[in-house]
Amino acid sequence: MDKDDKGRALKLLEELLLIPSPTGEEGRLLQRLESELSQRGLSCEVQTGQGGVRNLLARRGRPEILVATHLDTVPAWNHPHAFSPRVEGTKVWGRGALDAKGQIVALLLALEGSEADCLVALFSDEEGEGRGSRAFSPPSGLELRGAIVLEPTGLRLAVAEAGSVEVKVRVRGRAAHGALPSSGENAIERFFRIYGELKTLSFLSLKHPLFPPFGVNLGSIKGGIDPQVVPESCEAEIDIPVPPGVGLQEAEKEVMGFFEDRGLEVQVRDCEPPWQMEEGEGEFLQLVSEAYRRALGRPPELWGMPSWTDAANLRNKGIPSFVMGAGELALAHTPEEHVEIEEVLKLSSILREVLRLASGQGPL
Repeated sequence: MDKDDKGRALKLLEELLLIPSPTGEEGRLLQRLESELSQRGLSCEVQTGQGGVRNLLARRGRPEILVATHLDTVPAWNHPHAFSPRVEGTKVWGRGALDAKGQIVALLLALEGSEADCLVALFSDEEGEGRGSRAFSPPSGLELRGAIVLEPTGLRLAVAEAGSVEVKVRVRGRAAHGALPSSGENAIERFFRIYGELKTLSFLSLKHPLFPPFGVNLGSIKGGIDPQVVPESCEAEIDIPVPPGVGLQEAEKEVMGFFEDRGLEVQVRDCEPPWQMEEGEGEFLQLVSEAYRRALGRPPELWGMPSWTDAANLRNKGIPSFVMGAGELALAHTPEEHVEIEEVLKLSSILREVLRLASGQGPL
């Protein structure tokens, strides 16, 4: 690994992390990256979608491969170095270091080292409602063989993605003086009894070879007013994964029935279907796998992405899409978010080979 490459990657990532880009505030970063891509010989355009959401598209030649990721990040959420990055050796800490500015740096370096044809899409609102990738349309006249969506996967190649049903539930109890809890009904305790039963949903017991065991996430809970009052209400927000092979409507119906049968008010906040590689996508998988082998000397480990990504919207448009990137997903959105520059450079090497092979600059 070239020392100069490390230095340039570190410098560029630090500069991008200094530009805050939480969802809805992607404008400054978009402008900076438009300049970076233009300097690398790509022609750029800004594509606008519903609600004024803006994507940055960049093109060189007549590409058959799309490389995509997103501009926005989640808020700082207590990250100690959110928008003032810290470097320790080859680790870079900051909000977006993994998700997804480190991925963008890998792409920029790959484009520097190649004259291959390429189409790049940098989406807004991925951490919001996914409106950027939903609004995306490729330039007319292009026939895309596939897309690589850059998200942290530990350099594994995700050829499947879990869906989800996100709900908000409200539990009602009965108030009483806190010194006489048996005189009331504690809504928070009632919720936790029901939450413990949630694992009985039939589709959560399914096993998939690309995924770890599926489990729900209680993302937020609130209720009660004081230790001296038995809580009469409780609200919780829960994300429930849907494994590939399970119909989204079927999963949503089971989730709704589970809570309604127990007397809870339930509101579906969001629903996303799962996906997995289809039979006709073997050629694209072969191309990416060969590029990976040439870059790192081994084939990729196939994986299942447990979180929604822009790949879902691209696949809805008929573009075969896989997910891959540097760093571990578990660190994203947390105060521990950071990325290893060595892994960013490995991703850059893989992308460079993908673009080269897709442009016919070497046999498969």
